[in-house]
Amino acid sequence: MHKKLEKILECIEDIDFILNHNEFVITQTIEDKILKPAIKMNIVRIAEEFENFNNDYEINILKNFKNEDLKSMSDIYSNYGLDDTIVENIVKNHLPTIKATIVKMKEEIQKSKTRLSEKNKAKLKELEIFKNNFRIHILNGWTDLVFELGKNIEELCKLANCGLPKIEYIQSKYASLRFDYYFETPVPKIVEKLIDSLIYQAEDKSERICEFCGADGEIRIKKSTNWYIAICDKCANERNDLVKIKEFGN
Repeated sequence: MHKKLEKILECIEDIDFILNHNEFVITQTIEDKILKPAIKMNIVRIAEEFENFNNDYEINILKNFKNEDLKSMSDIYSNYGLDDTIVENIVKNHLPTIKATIVKMKEEIQKSKTRLSEKNKAKLKELEIFKNNFRIHILNGWTDLVFELGKNIEELCKLANCGLPKIEYIQSKYASLRFDYYFETPVPKIVEKLIDSLIYQAEDKSERICEFCGADGEIRIKKSTNWYIAICDKCANERNDLVKIKEFGN
């Protein structure tokens, strides 16, 4: 979705440039044959990008906005094929609102991709093992992995007839899951060994799961900061400076 928003902003900026340039005198012929068609073309491109907002993730982002914030988008999509009067109305009354909304949408997307969403926090809290407060620093893509790990630990402790461990923290480190826990009362050594085994399996899986969206991924490195991230091709293409480990240093 981020790229779609960038395309919309580019179109709006192109329209701004057309309207505000002062490099040559505008005759009626130039306005009718060049400028107005160029503005219309960009409005069509904007409308086409709105039409592409169609998957669940994008719809959820749009739900963060009030209806009046999105009305200008709807008006452009409904009217982009009409006459010059409609075009002038869109440029005058809708583009500033759309530009502000798009900037807000980009901010919402960035927030959603750099923290665990409230929905996913609530999902983890469904398990007894995650009900206590602890530090958690993962992105949304690992929610199912962590939930599965917590559920497996709960089932193991139930079979062993012992209490649940306390979670100290869950985080991503060097593109791998880190899951630290402790027991407040002694438990059989075999229980700890089996829990550790479950954690090692989850850590191994995490390196092949995109931290952003949960799709199949691999570890990549941000060359400018040596930051490691498990990421899929789609999410990697939305970000700059990420290379596969085997390409790092080339």
